[in-house]
Amino acid sequence: MIKKHVGITIMRCQPPHGGHISIILNLHKKYPDGAFIFIAGNNPSEKNPFSFELRKDIIKFSSGFYKTFDSSNIKLIKAEKTGCIPDLIKLHIPNYLNYKFNVVIGEDRIEDVKRQFAGLNFDKKYFDA
Repeated sequence: MIKKHVGITIMRCQPPHGGHISIILNLHKKYPDGAFIFIAGNNPSEKNPFSFELRKDIIKFSSGFYKTFDSSNIKLIKAEKTGCIPDLIKLHIPNYLNYKFNVVIGEDRIEDVKRQFAGLNFDKKYFDA
């Protein structure tokens, strides 16, 4: 079976800014089989003032293809209950074993995310955002 190569990342986007949009658009271009963006920071607080729905709308509008965003290869997923990427994949991506995950994260998070995947049977690579 040929696995689909997809990009995956997690970000808070509190608020979404040009850097977030750039990463999302790069994932869209680089991974036509799919780009899964987990949006964290969903418990309202002073640190996380913006709702998931508002951040999702800002990202869609800022991407330049608001009307067709939902039919694109980009999936914005509300990260709830955990910030652990493998757990989020299992919860939100059906048939996840059919994918090769290209995890796009900041250089400062690579070791932490490698630990999250340690001992798990995921086909993955890590890339600096």
